[in-house]
Amino acid sequence: MRIILSLTHFIGISLIQELSKYELERLEELGDPTFNLIFTFAIAIIAGNLELYISLQRYLRVHEIVEKLINEEISLIKRIKQEPCKVIQDLLKLREELVKRGINLDEAYKRMYRLFEGEPS
Repeated sequence: MRIILSLTHFIGISLIQELSKYELERLEELGDPTFNLIFTFAIAIIAGNLELYISLQRYLRVHEIVEKLINEEISLIKRIKQEPCKVIQDLLKLREELVKRGINLDEAYKRMYRLFEGEPS
């Protein structure tokens, strides 16, 4: 639960903090379905119970999980700059691993679009 609660709320809060620096209406207008789904997620997080989210971050001591995510993001940025083809290869391997673990990638992609289009999943 620490991972689920900490990462989702932290990502939503940090994402909307960054996006709020831009013209939000224009971003939403130009956004593709993936962006708009994530944008909606971030808006929903900021609309929720902020005291709860911050309490979870503080009292569940989730900073280690969030710091791992941030370090992974920094590493990914560096790798994309230095060796983008290797990153693609690694992501293709990750896809294969997810499929082996029973994740239906095609269904997840379709479900995302159904959610965006307002259809039942």
